[in-house]
Amino acid sequence: MTPLIENFISKLALNLTSLSKLEQKYTLAFYRDFLLDGDFQTKEEIVKELGTPDDLAKEIKQDYVKFLTAVTASANDPNASDNYFNGLRVKRYPRRERTITLENFNQVKLAVKTTDVIIHQGSQFQITVADYSSRPVEVNLVKQTLVVKEAPVEEKSHVIMFNRLTNASRVEITVPKLDSLSKISGQSQNGDIMLQNLKLKNIVLNLHNGDIYINNVQVSDELIFSGRNADYFITQSIIAQLSSKDRNGDGSLKRSILKQIIAQTSGGDIELVQCHTNISLEARDGDIQIRQSQLTSQNIVKAANSDLKLSQLAHDISVQLKVNDGDIIYRNSSIGDSFNSQSIQSDTLKATLNDGDIIIK
Repeated sequence: MTPLIENFISKLALNLTSLSKLEQKYTLAFYRDFLLDGDFQTKEEIVKELGTPDDLAKEIKQDYVKFLTAVTASANDPNASDNYFNGLRVKRYPRRERTITLENFNQVKLAVKTTDVIIHQGSQFQITVADYSSRPVEVNLVKQTLVVKEAPVEEKSHVIMFNRLTNASRVEITVPKLDSLSKISGQSQNGDIMLQNLKLKNIVLNLHNGDIYINNVQVSDELIFSGRNADYFITQSIIAQLSSKDRNGDGSLKRSILKQIIAQTSGGDIELVQCHTNISLEARDGDIQIRQSQLTSQNIVKAANSDLKLSQLAHDISVQLKVNDGDIIYRNSSIGDSFNSQSIQSDTLKATLNDGDIIIK
């Protein structure tokens, strides 16, 4: 640990006292790794990418508050119910809450539709379920895998359903250690998934009309995400490889180390901010923005009917940009061996650069 990095971490710690001791520990450990990975040599380089310790602390606390709000939200709101009309009568199914304590499990498999799922570190292996009797959530332990699924709803031809009158069902899963789980997989429809303070081998998820939030998560092998009308948000995480294919959904990746990103999107935007990564991005009818980041190895970005906005980047090897019916805007970056851009059908290349060359082929 260099004195430069230790000084930044010490100042950051002074601004994170509102977080729990465990959250402070994980956060400071992550940013030590982040600064070492970036090989920063001066204070100015650190501030250019991460901002001041005070600025960074504000962003970190906002991420944790967002997660805390979801975790501590009332799981048994007396006004929450699953309503439907049966003829002229309204039937009401209040939301109920129950807590399940199970033995050790190392995987979680999801098969849910209208259920929000929260998985994070806690004091023990525990599942808290808030659901409705009309569509209960089933929780079963199959060997070492926790299976969470919604029971099928009985179809009645004379019933007109109005299910979206209230909050979704909700499942909160806690595990006692950072590395208690090795894999999270499954699918969700009309529900969000939130993961925090976990160290896993794999994540494989498919979402439809739901979002995924990942904060302070380490994935040693691969995170595979596919979705439709689904957004994903990743912050303060270390991921060996992210593979995503999304339609009409946005991707936001901030303050993370992602060794490799292979992402395709149609009708959605991709944003990378303050990341260390190698990228292969392809977008159609959606914009790509990359700023305050370090790129490694060979980087390829292709877009159709989209704009590319790149600023405050540092990379020592080639970046290939290809745009069809969109603009390339490249500002305030230090680039290395080569810069290759292709713009088709009267597109424009706008670039201002400090300490680097631009080569157009």
